[in-house]
Amino acid sequence: MLRTLATPRWLALTVVAVLAIIAFGGMSYWQWQRATEQDTTAERPAVPVADVLTASSAPDPSAYGTPVVVRGTWDPEHQVLIDHGEGYWVVTPVIPVDGPAVPVARATVRSRDDAAVAAPSGAVVVRGLAQPFEGEPGTTGAPVDGVTDRLTAVGLDLPYEHVQGWVSETSQEPEPAVAATPVNPPFGGQGTGDFRLRNAGYALQWIVFAAFVVFVWLRWLRLEASEAEAEAAAAAPPAAGGRAAPEVY
Repeated sequence: MLRTLATPRWLALTVVAVLAIIAFGGMSYWQWQRATEQDTTAERPAVPVADVLTASSAPDPSAYGTPVVVRGTWDPEHQVLIDHGEGYWVVTPVIPVDGPAVPVARATVRSRDDAAVAAPSGAVVVRGLAQPFEGEPGTTGAPVDGVTDRLTAVGLDLPYEHVQGWVSETSQEPEPAVAATPVNPPFGGQGTGDFRLRNAGYALQWIVFAAFVVFVWLRWLRLEASEAEAEAAAAAPPAAGGRAAPEVY
């Protein structure tokens, strides 16, 4: 059967299918490594936030998750809640003595009425992990009633200069008046223990894509084989001993 189907079209589609399976498998393996790897970024010494986040450009990908220190004063008037569907990130800007403001995601809450939402005030020293904005510019709107759906420059809608990124708080001095669940950031966060469920889900997703390619290729192969057999049967001469065609007088 394979010899019959070994046409240029069959070979081309088979090569495409194999390449797609290899690519999807590689993506699945990479996501699984991300899900199970030990993250050591939080163990590195913290550096001043200005060394990583600036107002002029987005942070370099190599700096994502870098431990940083932010010193300044809370700006409670421009606090924003980021609605991620199952809860909110509470983001409050910190205004340093010198330099652009730094958005700090200081808590995760289930409800807008949570006590941890109450905006802090006064001087603070925040330690956390540097993060890039979520998504591309323009993918979200300005906050409505203090709530938006992504942590971006547009979503913050700050009236003053600020860094092109944000900090996921790990600790602060003085300690907050209300203890809260910290934000689990995209970079440097540990997810559930040392296992990242989101990346594990992506790994499974790529396996499903590869399985779908195999399914489509096998289905197409069966269809091609059926057509080839039908064409071969139609072109074959009548079997010996078969009924002869009627004579025409």
